[in-house]
Amino acid sequence: MPVFADLLPEPSIWSIDPTGLNSLWLLKWLTTSNLIICCLVCVFLIVCMWIIFKKAGRKGRESIIPYWNTYVTYKIVWKPARFWFLLIPWIAEAIILWIWNMLWIGWSQIINILCMLCWLVALVWLVLFIIMLCKLSKKFWKSWWFALGLIFLAPIFRWILAFGKAQYHK
Repeated sequence: MPVFADLLPEPSIWSIDPTGLNSLWLLKWLTTSNLIICCLVCVFLIVCMWIIFKKAGRKGRESIIPYWNTYVTYKIVWKPARFWFLLIPWIAEAIILWIWNMLWIGWSQIINILCMLCWLVALVWLVLFIIMLCKLSKKFWKSWWFALGLIFLAPIFRWILAFGKAQYHK
């Protein structure tokens, strides 16, 4: 007489694992591969910005330092005095978030207003960043189509800007 365990089908790779250990390898592989891809894209963008900075007459190593590379990019496309004006959204957002954290308990209306101000500041910064990319494409005598490419497909168009025949013009 067959036992109940003999009637169960053979376990396969398609069966559901109640412990989740069979599918854990997939998660580890995806996380590791995403991390490697992100690191490679970051290194690629740093190399592209290094070459763009060299074409613009700046030191290439300035593309490695965070925030400083943004400052140098703004110096390339705008006057440096305007950069400090463009830092106002970052400073305002930091102040708004600080006030938000201070008033967290019982002040729901103020928190909602501060949250909307944070979104507004982020929107202003996004618009200024898009303008910066448009001006960067103009400094290398590229069209506004190229600026759209810099906005939506940054790695590809920065590669074109860095390794192409584009020349920087003041």
